[in-house]
Amino acid sequence: MTVTPQPPPQVRDGEAVWITDMGAWFPGERVVLRGRDLFTELRDMSWMELLLLGITNRRHDPRQLRLFNGIWVIATSYPDPRIWNNGVSALAGSARSTASLAIAAATAVSEATIYGHRPLTGAMHLLRRVATQQDAGLALPKILRNILREARCRKQGHPGAGKQRAVAVFPGYGRPLVRRDERIDVLLGLAQELGFGGGRYLSLVAEIEKNLPGLGLELAANAGIYMAALAADQHMSTREFCHYVTLCFSSGFMCCYIDALNHDPGSFFPIPCSAINYVGTSSRSYRGNPV
Repeated sequence: MTVTPQPPPQVRDGEAVWITDMGAWFPGERVVLRGRDLFTELRDMSWMELLLLGITNRRHDPRQLRLFNGIWVIATSYPDPRIWNNGVSALAGSARSTASLAIAAATAVSEATIYGHRPLTGAMHLLRRVATQQDAGLALPKILRNILREARCRKQGHPGAGKQRAVAVFPGYGRPLVRRDERIDVLLGLAQELGFGGGRYLSLVAEIEKNLPGLGLELAANAGIYMAALAADQHMSTREFCHYVTLCFSSGFMCCYIDALNHDPGSFFPIPCSAINYVGTSSRSYRGNPV
């Protein structure tokens, strides 16, 4: 285990005060974030603005804040308990757990392989990887062929295949259940309204989509790749984007939790174990010595 050394405390008025690169709380006095006083310099910020300052250490103008807030509202705030991670929050409400535990559990399962944070981060990584290789002089079709060839050599390409699960070769392209993504037109409309409709990464999304059929892949872009492109065009790094999307589903989680809480306990997903047709190993008794 690697232990990160802690910075030495600074002594003020005879008491040790811990200072980090991010900020600090000075008991009974003030709070500092990114070198700015929370109570005087930052108190009028929106929550999204404060979050982005913590993540990126950059101030964002009102148009950028509307964009980042709009991405969350449009693309990630569905109040439908049939959606995988929302279902966890609804189940917690039906079991009469707390809102904190419901949202924490639903956020944890959003670190999934075929949906949620990992494909979103993968979409940003794909765009930056392609752009870097284009800057080095490679043509887009060759770049995409190389990506697919490398994935096939790793036996990657079937993200839902049991223990071989992996993030899709081209994350942000393809969608389960339906091909059309109802979020895209609204996201692009917002970007156009704010003057962000002509960014390099946003254009790259469509260019990649046009080249995928040549690889035998009939995949349409989904909202995830557009979320990544819009963020990349605002100079957000892949790591920053990962941090930005960590809480993006939380509004939907809260809605589904409250809805389940307003119904009878245990009424959400009421499937007994006896209804499951299990065909695995039969029940076994443990006969070893207890630890």
